[in-house]
Amino acid sequence: MRRTAAPALAAVVLCMAAPVLAHPAGTTLIAAGESGPYGYEVAIGPYSPLRPELFVAVTLAEGGAPVIDADVTVSARWAGSERRGVPLEALSAPDHPATYELDLELSGPAGREISIEVGVLGRPGRAAIEATVLVPAQPAGAPAPPGPSGSGG
Repeated sequence: MRRTAAPALAAVVLCMAAPVLAHPAGTTLIAAGESGPYGYEVAIGPYSPLRPELFVAVTLAEGGAPVIDADVTVSARWAGSERRGVPLEALSAPDHPATYELDLELSGPAGREISIEVGVLGRPGRAAIEATVLVPAQPAGAPAPPGPSGSGG
């Protein structure tokens, strides 16, 4: 009986071709796809209206390889509003350098959708990513904060 290495080789090739995207543990994936030369995932951490910050993680790959040297900015805009917050720099995670993270300060009435806008600039090119997520309503009796951080008039 003759054995071949074809099945093992095929498995290695499939593993090598698989994208390196993986959002951080404990987060919820809200968007994934391709924009410009990048494959991306956008994930958020658990949100508590009592602490009006939303953890945002953006994981990038290009041609199946992690992108570890991009400039990534994130801003937010309440649904139905033209005003958006000031774009803030997301920093590369120490334990997963292809994931860019930040805590996005939210202010404004919860219980509505917020659009998270991500800008990417790296050697392969530029990308614009937008994801929408519902921000949970405030618990009963809690004061509502006023609109995305940095949203000027």
